[in-house]
Amino acid sequence: MGSSASKARTLPKKKPSWSGARTGETPPPSRPRPVASETKDDAIMRDASDPQFLANLRKLGAVKVDHHMQTMRAASDDTTQMLQTRARTDEEAASFQLSRNHLYSYTLTQLLEERKTQPVAALAEKYNMDAAKLESLCRFVNVPTIDTARERRQVMDNGEEYVESPAIWVAPKTV
Repeated sequence: MGSSASKARTLPKKKPSWSGARTGETPPPSRPRPVASETKDDAIMRDASDPQFLANLRKLGAVKVDHHMQTMRAASDDTTQMLQTRARTDEEAASFQLSRNHLYSYTLTQLLEERKTQPVAALAEKYNMDAAKLESLCRFVNVPTIDTARERRQVMDNGEEYVESPAIWVAPKTV
């Protein structure tokens, strides 16, 4: 009934001779070998004059240095610059007066939305920006416009109102 692998297995009653007898004695603790030394002792000198080690070093030859490495700047330079930038930004925010060509993200969104109906020169003056910088920014950045004509409102069972408004892309008018 069933294969032979499923039948009970009997283990030997005696220990095999190769298993090694355990005596209850523990070996005496060995003295830890020092890892480093401030002076060259005999052991260090013997290790340094090992002929096999020296032969292997000669086989390896001189170290080849890769001169195509790039110099890495210390992280402290980047950290210092980041902290200085944060300090300037905090000072600007505390003064409520942004310097030229600096905008908050919400203000930038408003500017890009107004750009769809107004000329860039008028917006540059209104938002305290250089016209050339604003022109360059507007060449690559736009914001979606919410299409309120196709807005859908739905009141849920729990009284919450759900509003769905599709976003559309509107190209700015060339003035």
